[in-house]
Amino acid sequence: MYWTYIFNPLAKISSKAFMLIGLISAVIGSFISQFYFTIYDGLIDAHTYYLLTYAQAITANMITIILPCILLFILGRTINPKTRMIDVLNTSFLYRIPIYVFPFFTNLPAMKSIEAKINDPSIGIRNIQFSPDETGTIVWISILSIALITYAITLMFFGFKTATNAKKTWHYIAFAGIFIIGEILSKIIIRSIL
Repeated sequence: MYWTYIFNPLAKISSKAFMLIGLISAVIGSFISQFYFTIYDGLIDAHTYYLLTYAQAITANMITIILPCILLFILGRTINPKTRMIDVLNTSFLYRIPIYVFPFFTNLPAMKSIEAKINDPSIGIRNIQFSPDETGTIVWISILSIALITYAITLMFFGFKTATNAKKTWHYIAFAGIFIIGEILSKIIIRSIL
């Protein structure tokens, strides 16, 4: 029962209540993005961008919410004509929440040191050497990032499954295809407006 709250909260929380949670999380996530100069430039991506304004941060974040919503809604209506837009939109809000943690990782002092080494033109990429502490940081941040990305995709999958009542294998394959298309399109759109 508690697993449902962790992996599919949309099955337990009303659509209107979750819409409010989603809107608040999107505003806070965009603020975190701008404050830490980390752009959400893909469905599951975040990168440092030191010229980031709040308008750019919220625009990029809205693209990564609205684009998958539209794509998943179209697929959802194909699967189940009774699929509601609010349920798919809530799914798009929900999967973003773990992604909002990324800026905290990229702005850790140890990560800044690693980033400075990587971006130092005098060192050259082949000559970079990391200390054991830096190597450990890279490993732990990588593990945590993969866990958050996996969790975000899981939230999107179960939210979509609940919203559309998807049950067949082709539904899941189509979901994966839409996710990949959304990732590619979001990168193209966001990079074109920055």
